[in-house]
Amino acid sequence: MNAPVDAPRLYSRQRTLPVDVIAEQHRELHAWLEQWGAWNASRYRPASCNSVESCYREQTAKATGDGIDPRIMVMERAVLGVPMLYRTTVRFFYVERMSPGEICRRQVIRKSGFQAWMFLSRCMVHNRLRFNGDLTAA
Repeated sequence: MNAPVDAPRLYSRQRTLPVDVIAEQHRELHAWLEQWGAWNASRYRPASCNSVESCYREQTAKATGDGIDPRIMVMERAVLGVPMLYRTTVRFFYVERMSPGEICRRQVIRKSGFQAWMFLSRCMVHNRLRFNGDLTAA
């Protein structure tokens, strides 16, 4: 018995979109997020208990005279203002350097929708920068 021609398929042979393509309007933002991720990766330790002072990186940097680029702190404020799901995706991609497949598995996203999800995550960071009045960073 043959299935109807227009019956839904269980496994799609649709070509997947490349996940490493960055939208033209997000190129500069992507570069700043790469810098922020590299800076944050050296400080990020999952399941670690840090002192309260580490929660206030900007004030600590000013007090100690640490040579942190102020644009990185602007990006930090913007990323922390993004809703949790999108912030987690940005952290996975830029700080922890997870593969798109692993991010999709952890965030329960279809692999075909990863590029759109990352675009939306970057848009939220961009909008947060605009909301904070720090659009000069990206």
